[in-house]
Amino acid sequence: AEEYEGYQPAEGNQLLVADITVKNTFEDDAKIPMFYTDFTLTWDGMGDTTVYPESEFAEGQLPDEYELFKGESRTGDLIFVAPADAKGFSLRYIEVWDDDFEGNSYFIPFSVG
Repeated sequence: AEEYEGYQPAEGNQLLVADITVKNTFEDDAKIPMFYTDFTLTWDGMGDTTVYPESEFAEGQLPDEYELFKGESRTGDLIFVAPADAKGFSLRYIEVWDDDFEGNSYFIPFSVG
């Protein structure tokens, strides 16, 4: 996107808007704390380097922090800033527990342009 609710990236960059739904599918009744930093983006040529989405600044975005109870879901946008010439991307979600244990990681590759 060239802009998102009035926000425009610096010259030479583009906005990537990912409309996602996150659902708590765990079997127990525990709530899952979620943070915008649970999601990262990388693109061709970045290696293992990733960027976080922009902190919440608009109504349509996922909140910076929220909780999901068993069976509950949340839908919203993640807004990333990337170079305007980047084309091949990968959205990543990482399960991180309270004790900093990293659980499963999920990758969604996609292209733009």
